[in-house]
Amino acid sequence: MSENPYEPPKDVSEPRRFYTHARQFPHLAGLSDTEIRALARRAMDRHPRYRMVMQTRNVVILGGMSAAILLGRNLGFAMLVSGAIATLAVLSWNVVWVNTVLFRITKEEAQFEDAQQK
Repeated sequence: MSENPYEPPKDVSEPRRFYTHARQFPHLAGLSDTEIRALARRAMDRHPRYRMVMQTRNVVILGGMSAAILLGRNLGFAMLVSGAIATLAVLSWNVVWVNTVLFRITKEEAQFEDAQQK
């Protein structure tokens, strides 16, 4: 393991860590945020079902918030609770999404680009 705990591992085969954002992925080390976004966008274009899953997630979250607000007796409290629940749902979704789907598809895309350059 490297001396700096915030530095990504040099070798992708090192034990898997818990990532909170794509900048921590070892296979994206050294890329700028713009390059990471472009790579992730191309990876998402290769997997349209993931884009549909994210759109469905947004609709479910908004639908749940709307239902909570409409069914709440006190509008302010209903908005507070629905916002808090939606925030927790989106944050937990994003942690799972980054560590499973986004890690895998950006790694595939980075390997695909490396293969094309050779």
